[in-house]
Amino acid sequence: MTERRNRYASVQASELALRDRLIHLPRRTKQLLMLFSDAAGFLGCVALAVWVHLINPVTGNELILLAGSTLIVAHLLARYLGFYHSIVRYLGMGLLMAGARVAAGSAIILASIAWWTGMTTQPFRLAVVYGAFCGLYLIGSRYFAQFFLVRRSYDKAKVVIYGAGEAGARVAQAMQGNHAFLPVAFIDDNRSLQDKRINGLPVYPSIELESLIAKHNVSRVLLAFPSASRQRRQQIVARLEGLPVRVQTVPDFDDLISGKSRVDDI
Repeated sequence: MTERRNRYASVQASELALRDRLIHLPRRTKQLLMLFSDAAGFLGCVALAVWVHLINPVTGNELILLAGSTLIVAHLLARYLGFYHSIVRYLGMGLLMAGARVAAGSAIILASIAWWTGMTTQPFRLAVVYGAFCGLYLIGSRYFAQFFLVRRSYDKAKVVIYGAGEAGARVAQAMQGNHAFLPVAFIDDNRSLQDKRINGLPVYPSIELESLIAKHNVSRVLLAFPSASRQRRQQIVARLEGLPVRVQTVPDFDDLISGKSRVDDI
């Protein structure tokens, strides 16, 4: 058992060292790494689309034409849409739209060239097949990198968010790129929200809070229901008093923007 723990700790240390090394690379080096990895990814998507859709064999020159033109268009679109100027650790929902545009634009070029050269009589189907592969690669590779660089951290303080409403969802989204804290679950007394997922985090009833704290080694609970009455908050705080966690209250985001509350009020 001790040997297994030592091995696990060694793997964690190596992973943390690799992640820190990648995070602190020069910005130019990171962009070059993304360019080369995307080149391989785009070429792989072209090869998969050709293999899945085209029945007639494709010559080497035809494959080079398809792959080269698609690669150029995909890279240009990605640069134009800011793919290589975005910090992977803080990518949000805008990634989905940008990835879809890159996939759609390069799919149109690929299908047009294949139809113009007589390689296919069904360019629309080829575009759909390639677009699906390309979009899956672009979005999946970015979220995998984000998971490795930010979310898969062993040294973060685990946090449970009490309140799965709008305020709680905003807090969880804001904490996705945080290096110090990691939200692991929501707690909410609303039965319609329980057993659901918000921002990828499960929602549990309050009766399971104690087991969640023990299971995930939670160090603090954030109360994210700013519209609740003072009496309601006091009831919940009284329920949490005996648990080994730090309890904090999150102000309403609208009040933060309007100036009624400050970030220091957490």
